[in-house]
Amino acid sequence: QSTWANANNSVPLLIDIALQEEVRSVPDPAALLNGATVSSQLLRMYLFSVAERYSLSLIAPIVGVLRGARGASLEIDKSKLRKGEKLKDNQKLLKQVLDDIIAAIIASASAVPQPLRFLLSRVRALAESRWNGQGLAAACSLLFVRAIGEMMFEPAVTDGLMAGFDDADSSSILLSFSVLGRILAACGTGQVFEKKDPLSA
Repeated sequence: QSTWANANNSVPLLIDIALQEEVRSVPDPAALLNGATVSSQLLRMYLFSVAERYSLSLIAPIVGVLRGARGASLEIDKSKLRKGEKLKDNQKLLKQVLDDIIAAIIASASAVPQPLRFLLSRVRALAESRWNGQGLAAACSLLFVRAIGEMMFEPAVTDGLMAGFDDADSSSILLSFSVLGRILAACGTGQVFEKKDPLSA
């Protein structure tokens, strides 16, 4: 985080300029930091830098829960269950993991690093001006989808968290992360799952 230090206790000037450009150029809050532009890539680097430790503190316990749930994953699509998996077991595990991570996010409010707080606050203000009434949705999307959801798939993160796991366990955890990522995205964007989607249950 020292690389991005700002003595004024606010978003660094370069990041603020990139944020303004990003908000101006994307069609909606869900598209923030999701492009190949210079501003998107710079902001993703900054976000991961200031949010990494915080996000890991939320993600790491999930791996422990999944590791202890032998023979189960978070997959609840009947057509994708692996041999030996039981839908009810997976549904129960999914609920447990969701309850745990939501409770952890709520309880971690005081632990959110200041640079991340400043970033989310600035995103909310800029997005509110660009899309009236969408400021909070933009900040939530950045936190749930980018800072936490996408962090689960960063190679440096997954390699460290799953050290010592065999291929089957690693595959199960990545599958579980994929399902959890979709749910976090829904939390961040206000998405409602279609009735035919297994996650709608």
